[in-house]
Amino acid sequence: MSGGDKTLVILARGGLGDLLCGTPVFEALKSKFPETEITALVQNSAAPLLKGNPAVSGIIKTAAEDLDTMKGFLKTLSIVKKENFSRAVVLWSKAPEAWLVTLAGIPVRVGQDSRLAYSFLYTHKVRVRSEHGDTESHWADILLDYARALGADAKAERLFLYLDPEEKQEAAEFLKNIGIKPKNGFVIFHSGKGIPITPETWPTDHFAGLAAALRDETGMPVLLTGTDDEKEAFSAIAEKAGDGMYNICGKTGLRLLCSIISKSSLLLCPDSGPAHIAAALGVPTIAIFGLKSDFPDRWRPLGTRYRVLVPDDYNCSKSCIKENCTGFVCYEGISAGAVREAASGLLSKRCCTAPEPDCINDSKGDSAGIKNQ
Repeated sequence: MSGGDKTLVILARGGLGDLLCGTPVFEALKSKFPETEITALVQNSAAPLLKGNPAVSGIIKTAAEDLDTMKGFLKTLSIVKKENFSRAVVLWSKAPEAWLVTLAGIPVRVGQDSRLAYSFLYTHKVRVRSEHGDTESHWADILLDYARALGADAKAERLFLYLDPEEKQEAAEFLKNIGIKPKNGFVIFHSGKGIPITPETWPTDHFAGLAAALRDETGMPVLLTGTDDEKEAFSAIAEKAGDGMYNICGKTGLRLLCSIISKSSLLLCPDSGPAHIAAALGVPTIAIFGLKSDFPDRWRPLGTRYRVLVPDDYNCSKSCIKENCTGFVCYEGISAGAVREAASGLLSKRCCTAPEPDCINDSKGDSAGIKNQ
């Protein structure tokens, strides 16, 4: 069995943005325990985001459902137990994570409180502020409470994502092959939100208007990025938006997407993983929070110049939530004018630079809608 000071950080649930918002925790733990070796237990799909992170010594990959099956749980338990970890920090848990670190014999176990079924298994219990009325703190700062429970002194000022020169060169070659010259500038519109979408349910007409507004305001080509499953809907957006659209949905892996984003001048995106990727890479970002269930303060881009766009009116029923929405008409409350104004402000740097107070912009698109928080 391995010896030395070793820390296990578990973030096996959630998406790309959840993992990136957890990266300040790795930095805080490494600062508090300089000699520790940090291992991250994360989902297969998100694990590439940790490549090259100097604070992370090892990665244990898991499928989203592994911990919820007996076979997957026992397999993961066997891996974790052999490592003889000194401490475990579970950034978001259900019962399997709590039992995993307990049965593995890890002496120091940090996890959330308020769970009758399993919080008693943690030696250090963290009050999750977002569950007690806090809608303003950024999720990265909420996650840092787990590191603070071990005495770490840290602030949530940025997210961490590392690219190597070879990856950046690969992105340059990819862009060249599709007719984009990065030195002349290009912008990205990632119009997905990490949920199943179709041309019938997704607001392709409205998003085509936003894409066209982005092209017209910036004078730059617009790359439409997304997964292979989103290709049909995004093809409709590209066709309706007209010239200057480059649909690369399903044509890049995660790391190549990150490298392409790093070379862009601006990213427009509903609340989803690419917005946090752009923030981690210092790319100016327009973040659309169109749904009533979104929390703009909690999930805003962190560590880059940004604007947040929210509807001035939600044209849907009070019971509508993103998982069962049939038309996503809420996004129609984000105007093309708001996108143009936000793009103009960011590209001309008429916006605060993190970590100074951040700029927020409502959907009206005029100067009265901009305020400092």
